[in-house]
Amino acid sequence: MNEDPLPPDPRSAAFREDLADVRLKGQVQATRYTEGQPASVSSLLADLRRRPEDDAPLDSQLMQSEALLVFERHNGWAWVQCQTDSYVGYMHEQDLGPPLATAATHCVCVPRTPCSAPPI
Repeated sequence: MNEDPLPPDPRSAAFREDLADVRLKGQVQATRYTEGQPASVSSLLADLRRRPEDDAPLDSQLMQSEALLVFERHNGWAWVQCQTDSYVGYMHEQDLGPPLATAATHCVCVPRTPCSAPPI
């Protein structure tokens, strides 16, 4: 029995009909392929949506300093893949920051843990 393999899950693999992660070349069909540009989340919390629309389904949320690969920026939205859990989606471009120079030193394990600076 010769069956075609299933394509990767679009929630965790960056591909669309018009654009895909270059690492998926040969696995998925796309008009063009690109290498993701490193970035990070600059806001405390950023929504990761299924489409570049504020009322699109929310697939995940990204926390400040999470590492990302940015595949496209268009009309105030960025199409990204989170390097922590591999989720792919659209986030507001204003929530993007430069890639971090150092690796994370802590992992927050409690939802909605308050983060604040030490007293001065």
